[in-house]
Amino acid sequence: MIARYRLRGRAARGGGWAALLAAAMLLWIGAVPAVAASDPVAASMRPTITGPVGELHKGLFLVASRSLMDPNFQETVILLVDHGADGTRGLIVNRPTDIPFTDQGDFDRGGDLPFRDVISATAEDLDAYWSSLLTEYQPVEHITPFDPNRALPVCDGQKLPESQAVNGIAYCGETRTIAYDRRLLPDVYQRSGDFGVAVVIATEWALAMQQDADVTGDPRRLELQQSCFTGSWAGDVVRGGHNPDGLGLTLSAGDLDEAIQSFLIFRDTDKISAGIGATAFENVDAFRTGFFQGEPECATLVP
Repeated sequence: MIARYRLRGRAARGGGWAALLAAAMLLWIGAVPAVAASDPVAASMRPTITGPVGELHKGLFLVASRSLMDPNFQETVILLVDHGADGTRGLIVNRPTDIPFTDQGDFDRGGDLPFRDVISATAEDLDAYWSSLLTEYQPVEHITPFDPNRALPVCDGQKLPESQAVNGIAYCGETRTIAYDRRLLPDVYQRSGDFGVAVVIATEWALAMQQDADVTGDPRRLELQQSCFTGSWAGDVVRGGHNPDGLGLTLSAGDLDEAIQSFLIFRDTDKISAGIGATAFENVDAFRTGFFQGEPECATLVP
């Protein structure tokens, strides 16, 4: 889930998506080093780990050895999201936190933000992220639903084609508006949770930043760059880069599952078939690149 000022591992409580994420990460990193009993990870998530530091880097999973008796980390799998001279931070991906649900509604939603709050919270955080990067930043001003059964929306002086409008989303530069089929984001919310919605919005926000910077090129590479920038934003949320006071959004390991689900759900099969669209797994890989390596690496995706 995404939340203001708190963290809870929604999908880490169980289910196949956490396993899928782990399997995908293992394919990417190629190795799973074990945490020896003499190498405990501090409960602050900024641990001091003894041993061969050169073997550790962000993107690795640390698997606790069976001899590790610390109850905080016994039988845990930890994804390193940052590692350097200042310390190490990670996410426990196979254990829920003990933060209680706030009320019955929070329990019924599985810890997700209410849908009515997701869009505004995401927009506020994306605004903070991009304004921290760009000196001539202009925000997306509106995120607006439309009903394609009533009328197709006009975007930059032209009606959106029905094939793009139905269950679709588009960025309209003239009005700085992200317009979406009113059924789309609620459906993504139901199928993949609050961070799934956030990822869809963040991808369109990245498109807006590309247009502002006059970034052009191969459509497939542009799409991958959007996914990469979305990952760089998510990684920065985890590291607290654009909200160092801790008053922005927080993510859990389960939210990474939701990101993968959103890429699997929301893909343009026609563009993929035509060779001008990226596959879901290519987008997931680009998201991972941004998450671990940040926006400078994303900028290299489009020459």
